[in-house]
Amino acid sequence: MDIELWKKAEALFAQCADMQAAEQAAWLEAACDGDVELRALVDDLLAGDQIEDPVAPTLERAAADVGAGQESAWLGREIGAYTLTAKIAAGGMGVVFRGRRSDTAYDQEVAIKLLTSSLVTGELRRRLLVERQILADLNHPNICRLLDGGETDEGVPYLVMELIEGVPITEYCDREQLGLNARVELARQVCDAVQFAHRNLVVHRDIKPGNILVTKDGTPKLLDFGIAKLLDPVATAGGGHTTIEGFRLLSPRYASPEQVLGGPVTTASDTYSLGMLIYELLCGSDPFGRDETAATTGGRLPAPDFEHPARPSRRLAQLEHADEIATRRRQTVTGLARALKGDLETILMKALRAEPENRYATARELADDLDRFLDSRPVQARPPTAGYLVSRFWRRHRGASIAAVVAVLSLVAGAGVATYGFVEAKRAERIAEEEARSAEAVAGFLVDLFDEANPNVSAGEPRSVHELLDIGAAKVAEELADSPMAQIAVLESLSSAYKSMDDLDAATGLFERMLALRREHSPDDVEPQVVILSQLGDIARMNEDLATARDYLGQALALHEARIGEPTESLSDTTNNLALVLEHSGEHDEAMAMMKQSLAIRRALYEAPHGKISTGLHNVGWLLSRNGDLAEAEQYLQDAIDMRVQVYGEIHPRVGVTTMVLSRVQSLRGNLEGAAASAQKAHDIATTVYPDSHVEIALTLYEVGVAREKAGELVEANRIYREVADMDRERDGPVTNDLAFSLKAVGRTWIDLARYPEAQAALAESMDIFAQLQQDTVRSRFDADNQYARLLVRSGEPAAALEHLGPVGTGDDVVTPGARMWVERNIVRAEALVALEQLAEASRVMIETLAAIEDRPAERRERYPEALHQAAKVELASGDAVAAQATLLNALEQYALKWDDDYWPAALARADLARAACQRGDAARSSRELDIAVPALRAALGEDHPQTRFWSAEYFCPAASVAAELAEERAGVR
Repeated sequence: MDIELWKKAEALFAQCADMQAAEQAAWLEAACDGDVELRALVDDLLAGDQIEDPVAPTLERAAADVGAGQESAWLGREIGAYTLTAKIAAGGMGVVFRGRRSDTAYDQEVAIKLLTSSLVTGELRRRLLVERQILADLNHPNICRLLDGGETDEGVPYLVMELIEGVPITEYCDREQLGLNARVELARQVCDAVQFAHRNLVVHRDIKPGNILVTKDGTPKLLDFGIAKLLDPVATAGGGHTTIEGFRLLSPRYASPEQVLGGPVTTASDTYSLGMLIYELLCGSDPFGRDETAATTGGRLPAPDFEHPARPSRRLAQLEHADEIATRRRQTVTGLARALKGDLETILMKALRAEPENRYATARELADDLDRFLDSRPVQARPPTAGYLVSRFWRRHRGASIAAVVAVLSLVAGAGVATYGFVEAKRAERIAEEEARSAEAVAGFLVDLFDEANPNVSAGEPRSVHELLDIGAAKVAEELADSPMAQIAVLESLSSAYKSMDDLDAATGLFERMLALRREHSPDDVEPQVVILSQLGDIARMNEDLATARDYLGQALALHEARIGEPTESLSDTTNNLALVLEHSGEHDEAMAMMKQSLAIRRALYEAPHGKISTGLHNVGWLLSRNGDLAEAEQYLQDAIDMRVQVYGEIHPRVGVTTMVLSRVQSLRGNLEGAAASAQKAHDIATTVYPDSHVEIALTLYEVGVAREKAGELVEANRIYREVADMDRERDGPVTNDLAFSLKAVGRTWIDLARYPEAQAALAESMDIFAQLQQDTVRSRFDADNQYARLLVRSGEPAAALEHLGPVGTGDDVVTPGARMWVERNIVRAEALVALEQLAEASRVMIETLAAIEDRPAERRERYPEALHQAAKVELASGDAVAAQATLLNALEQYALKWDDDYWPAALARADLARAACQRGDAARSSRELDIAVPALRAALGEDHPQTRFWSAEYFCPAASVAAELAEERAGVR
């Protein structure tokens, strides 16, 4: 087989597939440079582009030959002894009709295929008459029989076949959710049918799911068996060949390498196609990934790497819909991957060998190995090692004692098995002794360590938990030098303790020591190394070092892919941790995809309710909330809370954490009462289960502040945020993400309260911290920049605000257009432009902003009412009170969809509605709107707030009255 020739042909095909016919021919003539074999192969590929049977005539040509474009003309016609009663299907080979026996000899329904007459000419037409009798003798319960054949009056060849009422085998197995063994049993019956035909010197050449129907009683029936033989080039009596120009029957997805490359087709070709079929039945995919790539190449199948088909368990791990595939086989993803490994993978890999001589030579050999698998007997495709023979025997005789197993195997496998068993027993004994010594060493070390807390040992000085950890970390290498595995066990406990106490540097050092010991003393035990690398990555993320985090987590994923492959707990944890890193880097879409992948793995590995699944639900909900998918986020978070309560109980830190995030989402969705209740519940849990200085107390108190802020209690919210900032500073120092975030909230509420110097101090410190942390909090820093620009506008420095924001587009790649922070930035930009009287540019910014928001689904239109309000301010500044009034009414309607009428930002919009009414001369309307707005503003901002005093002064109503009097005077004059 010339694989290199195939690769050259595929490369040329890819370059010229979309050329016009004339251009294509000239280009190929030059590209092939006289290589006839290469040119022929490229022509075959071009002929097969985007149709199922790549070199068969098109359906339209077949339809023209048999008149299928006018089925009514054929229905009711007599074909031989049968009457056509209904059309069943059409394909590149022709059209299939349902037929009923015309005479009264007996009643029988059949399938009648009218073949494409242009395929059948000359000597081949005469051979049809001979071959159809051979095929009619293929009498097997799993083969659709050929009953008769001939030609119509128009010269159209036809074949009369047994009528099979059924569905394709893959569809049947998925619909019935058959397990692996049931699928293997069906495949074994198909193999028997193929072998029966091979014994009758008939090769199918087109085995695929569509040619294998399963009846209602579960019997597989092979269709079109032998039609390939009838239409294949055949030898004439004179020793020559009758050929069909340009014709080779195959379905590219299931065809053997020699079929694709134009080599000789033998029974081994059918064996390869059977392997492809069984692979899909068991794994739900294609070993070359063509199920996915065809969708992105316009239906064109890529050239398979015949030499390297993917093992089913590895292929399963690569599939996004692996959980659906596993469910249809009554398995979890992990269980299915485990079941596919071993004998089934060995059988399939042998059936799919690129070289025919290395495959199963016959379908019977393949069926025999499938039988052996079903009976838990050793398959012929695997070497008969002693360990393998033991495992197969044990599966067949689970109830027997180990002693009986060894005795029987000694008789069957001889001295080799006995020797192997002796060696394995000795090895197990050594491992057990080593583990016992390790456990004893660990126990002794921990006893000595905790003895340090004894005043008699510590000279009366009390030891804190942290001091005990430090002592243990310093002594472990020396005291356990003779037992590396004991060192690892102790280091694992110490490092986890350090991490839980937020001593991240100490935890990192111990995890690095563990990794070095693992690599030196147990290099083949890969999963613990993946776990350690993942932990190091997560600690680096917590330590706000994203570059290092990515490096460690990338190493973990690469090691897992290379050495493990199948989904594991370590893979779910690593993808989870990497998703968190991506999110903090502003790569939301990538983070979301990876976090959902982690959740899918956990759902496959564990049975709900489970803590790991609840963590996955929480993290997906948190990521969704970060980018504004609030309805979906709330559902994930509520599911996480429900599961965590089942697993941990009502009062537990994990329940509190998720309840805190739920509060934030409820607040954003306008459920202020629910948000306040959730925030308070989370805070109550935190104060119950944590010591006073713990970070969770500050985090939950922050959410209480958010709830108060949304409810319009700005003074109280500001006080809470300042308290949280003080807690953050005292706990972790002056440069942390938590402190920067809290200060941002302090600054934001100081702006709303018109306390601009205090806002400037808080926001400047927040931005300075974010700058020092650099990439870890890109989105948060973007938000802080928005707030600082808002401060500059409100404090009378609009030009400085625009300079701070930078040109349009600066930093906008951090957030999606139309998302919350992007909208907020444009609102601030437009506010600054209005202050500078650049009204045309301000209008353009708000038109663009509203368009981006309105392109999003209704439930994801964040800051929509605020954006409408700002657009109305631009219209008011431009003197268009009519347009402003309409926009403000829309804004108030949008506010009302989420909030109550007294929501304080809505009150500001209503006050501007009073201004619009004033400009239009409607004093009464202006007064009514202020009567509603001012009480809400007083409650939120306080009596002394400039805006409260401004709107309470009833400045606009007198102006409106004057405008009305002038209008009346002018009317009188006229």
